[in-house]
Amino acid sequence: MPTADYAHYAVVTALWAIGNAVVGTGTGTRIAKMSADGHRRIRFQQSELWVAVAAAAGVGLYVGAVREYNFDALVAGLCMLSFVFAESSTSFELGAGRFNRYLIILATRALAPLLFLGTLFVLDAVTFTTAICSTFAANLVSLSLWPRRWSAALERAKGISSHAVGAMNMALWIIASADRLILEGIVQPLELATYAMAYGLVDRVFRSLSNAYIARNLRRSFQGTSSKSGVLYLGGMALIAVLLVPGVHWGTNILSGGRYVADFDVALGVVAAGLFMVWSAPRYVALMASGSYRSSIGILGLLAALNIGGNFIFAPSFGIVGAAFVSAATYLFWLIWLVGRSIHQKSTVLMIGRHVRVAA
Repeated sequence: MPTADYAHYAVVTALWAIGNAVVGTGTGTRIAKMSADGHRRIRFQQSELWVAVAAAAGVGLYVGAVREYNFDALVAGLCMLSFVFAESSTSFELGAGRFNRYLIILATRALAPLLFLGTLFVLDAVTFTTAICSTFAANLVSLSLWPRRWSAALERAKGISSHAVGAMNMALWIIASADRLILEGIVQPLELATYAMAYGLVDRVFRSLSNAYIARNLRRSFQGTSSKSGVLYLGGMALIAVLLVPGVHWGTNILSGGRYVADFDVALGVVAAGLFMVWSAPRYVALMASGSYRSSIGILGLLAALNIGGNFIFAPSFGIVGAAFVSAATYLFWLIWLVGRSIHQKSTVLMIGRHVRVAA
């Protein structure tokens, strides 16, 4: 792929990720709840469709302005829309507890683009246009699986607010990504590359574990079964973290051929951030199932602002080490908030119908 095309493609994939974090995950959470409640068809709310179309239009307008090619703009926008539908598709299967279907759809979304792009690479035809067309085609393939799930009827606005969940996920996306954007203008490219590789290794491990936990327990939480993080879960994640600290140091050295080597202080900060993130997963699942998000949105907005401010304050003096520990502190504060919220709920009198349950 030409250098200019690759640069444009990198920006567009980032825009897709932001759009999916804001729109797709929020809509998907509501649809997962709908599926857990026994609904057999995927139905969108009108406001969700309008927001998805707005996100698609935003991506399309950006690509049209940069590429000055209407076909690229159209496909990039449609691809953004297909990501929202694909996220809803996987969430629907999670809510219903159909993990075989969930894994098939997930594998299709992951492998189909590789197949298309691999073919194009062999034919020496990888460009920006063919790359976004491959991504769009892969999403369409995943959406075509079990087509009878889809309904053209609109769902009434009730229950979980997909827009509130989207706002929380957007704040979490900022916490996870703002450091690298800020560091780009502060540290040397070699340091940034080292940090990006270290973060990528840790995030791949802990993000996969967190997503696996959410996938396994989301339906139970929606059905009223609490998601508890026992000693085995917490201890297992801590053990993985201990092993990851030297693993990140050696892994960056091996994978980069000695060009990017993360020191142990960087590895410690990045791993601590990942550990606090994965420890928060059970509490976050319970939060999503609760339907009560107002205070958590405020806290996440504050933490995202503190994360950005902390990076601007500490990165100039401490570089990537400062950024790593700012991320770790932010995720720690988020974990403390979730634990405190859970303790507060357990100490509250809950009335369900005629039954009253008071914490012991």
